[in-house]
Amino acid sequence: MACVWLMALMGCYIKRREEKGIWMLALLMGGSGALFYVFFLAMSIRDWVQGHAAPGPLVTADFALAAIPLIISIRASWTALIQNREFSRNASE
Repeated sequence: MACVWLMALMGCYIKRREEKGIWMLALLMGGSGALFYVFFLAMSIRDWVQGHAAPGPLVTADFALAAIPLIISIRASWTALIQNREFSRNASE
């Protein structure tokens, strides 16, 4: 699921230096990705905080592997936001 999310973002951001307004999409998608990441992290450690058994190494590895595309998508959204915002400002002048 996280890889599909990442590929969808990359498809949307491919014209970030040609079209104005993609920075708004990047803000929305990057913010959503960050919220998903925090939610997944909270759900992964919830049982451990409540005193149940700590998650095993397989669960930890699964979370880490799923977090990599989400972190990359947040970084790509931030980059697209900055680049397209500058493009939009310069194009309107």
